[in-house]
Amino acid sequence: MALEKLKTKGTLSDKAYEALKENILSLDLKPGEVLLEDSLSDMLGISRTPIREALKKLSYEGLVSYLNGRGTYVTELNTEYFLNIYDIRLSLETLSIRLACKNKTDDDILQLRNLIKKQNEIVNKDVLDNRYYLEIDTKIHMTIARISRNDVLIKYLNEIYESYKRYLYFTNFESRALTVTDEHTKIINSIESGKVEDAVQSMERHLEGVKDSIYSALIKAGKK
Repeated sequence: MALEKLKTKGTLSDKAYEALKENILSLDLKPGEVLLEDSLSDMLGISRTPIREALKKLSYEGLVSYLNGRGTYVTELNTEYFLNIYDIRLSLETLSIRLACKNKTDDDILQLRNLIKKQNEIVNKDVLDNRYYLEIDTKIHMTIARISRNDVLIKYLNEIYESYKRYLYFTNFESRALTVTDEHTKIINSIESGKVEDAVQSMERHLEGVKDSIYSALIKAGKK
């Protein structure tokens, strides 16, 4: 485990929270890894108090757990939890697609096309930049959500994407990177043409493929 010292402005507890959360979501801090306040304090270059506050906030979000005899550790990945958030995501994405087909503008479609172009560029490089690829992937889905013009939907989808992030890093998504980009293109084509049911079906197939990859990786690793 190696974390960079905090340099940006803001409260130390907030910055510690953001740094720890990003490292947990990207699996730089592994599921089950013990989190010692002294070690985190040294690595981030701050005192233990903001570290403690950050860990408490992360525990509320389910990313950090406490257990007598074990201490504080990164919450394990859980297959049942993943399937639960998948069901919620599927419902929210379906609504997002339907509203996007209705509310889209030419500028919205252009923005989505530009994101697909970036994703294609990433996929066609010799070495896949995992972080950048997932960043663009999330932007595509969140852009579709924003096109829905429903702020409540956007809020909850953003929370679901954060929950999903650890599971995406856990699976070998590189093997499906090109397929995912093609699936995104089909979804955008259907949104642009206003073919609601085609767009919904394309999104459902896309999410099902991602779910199957993650589920297989979790079962193979013995996650319950």
